[in-house]
Amino acid sequence: MSKVEQEVSIGRCISILYRQSQAHFSKELQSYKIGSGQYAVLLALKKDDGVTQERLSTLLGIDRANITRAVTKLQNEGYILRKPDEEDKRIWRIYLTEQGRELLPILEGILGEWSSMMVKGLSPDQINILAKNLKTMTENLGYEWITEE
Repeated sequence: MSKVEQEVSIGRCISILYRQSQAHFSKELQSYKIGSGQYAVLLALKKDDGVTQERLSTLLGIDRANITRAVTKLQNEGYILRKPDEEDKRIWRIYLTEQGRELLPILEGILGEWSSMMVKGLSPDQINILAKNLKTMTENLGYEWITEE
């Protein structure tokens, strides 16, 4: 174990960052009647409107039960709608509503502010190295990054 690992637990730091981010997003999103568990769905739909719940689950690395809860909450609040696939009526596709599209810039602003707070004091090179290392760590745990084609 290196000296850094002895002084700072990487897992503990990631846990603290996650808990603090969830609290921050919950507070910031409270007036929109959504929680920290739903904003990622809206951002994913910005890139891939009309995606299936199964695809959302894969893209976000979130289990299907949690995706179902998030989609239901967002639908109840009017941010998304579900429509059957035109070719296969068993498949439901998820789309942003106008209300959902209007929320996107607000979400992006909240996320941008949070990111700026987290990396304050780091150089662009340090941020790039950190991002690369975190990506490698998630891949080591079996997460497969799905890139846009």
